[in-house]
Amino acid sequence: MTMEEALTRINALAAKKKSGQALTEEELAEKKDLYEVYLGFIRAQVVQHLESIEFVDAEPEADTVEVDVDLDTKYLRKKH
Repeated sequence: MTMEEALTRINALAAKKKSGQALTEEELAEKKDLYEVYLGFIRAQVVQHLESIEFVDAEPEADTVEVDVDLDTKYLRKKH
């Protein structure tokens, strides 16, 4: 399932609920699963973006402290 497909279905379920119709148990479970799929896409995008960031020193000759930072993504990834 693509992110667009997940969003389309999430929006359809939201429109149904907003119109006053009650969602069935199956639809509520589907909505919960779709949110997890959608959040997975967002988390992956954030991680990919953070991993692609490269810091560049404006003055290469400046005194800087080298720090080895390992991107800790435990807060971005859902625990199962």
